[in-house]
Amino acid sequence: MHSAYRAQPALSASKQEGHLVYDLSLPPHTVSLPLGKANSSMRDILTQSASVPNLHLLEFSHPKLGKKMYIHTRTSDPTAASKAFLTVADVIKGLYANLREPVSEKDFNKEPKERRDRITRAFLQRISRVGKKDGPEYRAERDKGLKRIDWLEGEDMFLGFEPASDGVGHHWSLVTGAVPDRV
Repeated sequence: MHSAYRAQPALSASKQEGHLVYDLSLPPHTVSLPLGKANSSMRDILTQSASVPNLHLLEFSHPKLGKKMYIHTRTSDPTAASKAFLTVADVIKGLYANLREPVSEKDFNKEPKERRDRITRAFLQRISRVGKKDGPEYRAERDKGLKRIDWLEGEDMFLGFEPASDGVGHHWSLVTGAVPDRV
């Protein structure tokens, strides 16, 4: 990321910033504030610009995802598009939408066997949290198949964004880690 662009503190991987607490495998409404930020309003944080200066497009990557993903502003008013900017809420919703993208069997089979095993474990772990095994919610999620989130191999905890190595301002690297209660 060009040094002129900076992630909003709630989205930054910087240890000093105190990023949002978010398990990327769960819907966006589950995002919460870190313990030290109890005085902040979640609504205020979610409506803030995702970056300084404002961005209209965020390109992100993660070494395990295998491709770049994009989050962009959406507006129904074409005249307002130039004024729109990505908010923290847009980024959280965009992460969820991108990571819920289905993955083809062809893409899965391109991976080495050891990696396919780890992806399969992540998939089974993810769907096991949906409901009772063989219950309707479990079956429905299982039948939807592999999602891009499974490529993170269970490292679903959002740890923020950091500058991407290519130095492009709108390209950030997604940093993730193990979810504490699943370690």
